[in-house]
Amino acid sequence: KKNVDSFVLTGGEPFADLVLLERLIDEIPKNKKIYINTTLPTHRYSEEELAAFINNHRINGINISRHQESLEEDKQFFNEEIASDSFVSKIQIPVKINILVKEETIVANYLKRWDNYSNVRLSFRADYRTVTPASLRQLSDEFLDKIYQMENISYVGHGGCDVCFDVG
Repeated sequence: KKNVDSFVLTGGEPFADLVLLERLIDEIPKNKKIYINTTLPTHRYSEEELAAFINNHRINGINISRHQESLEEDKQFFNEEIASDSFVSKIQIPVKINILVKEETIVANYLKRWDNYSNVRLSFRADYRTVTPASLRQLSDEFLDKIYQMENISYVGHGGCDVCFDVG
């Protein structure tokens, strides 16, 4: 449709089959933006193959799920081999790290984990498994307090699309 500006490829795992992903991308009109949600599994393709694919296709941004404080914990959480943290430095498009906020989340640990990568933005999101209709529109004061107490935070806010990097 004419009013569709972008496509977000998610569900299952878009990078599980690069041949199929390339076919999907080829079917999307050239004037549309493409964003991908992923865990970046490495059981079928190497980090080098994934980086080459991402950097050489019409992908406008990538949203990588990393919900634990370390790579090893993320591998256990997702129950699969996933790309290393340093992989993001090989990507030439915007990268957003999607972090699942849990009761025990320590914001400083995530900031420290990703601090060395200038092309990364962090997106803290609610644990959708615990969201109820009553809590859907409520902000967690406890979590916001953790963020506001951090040093070197240049922007704290919400709006727009957490996947496609627009600011609404």
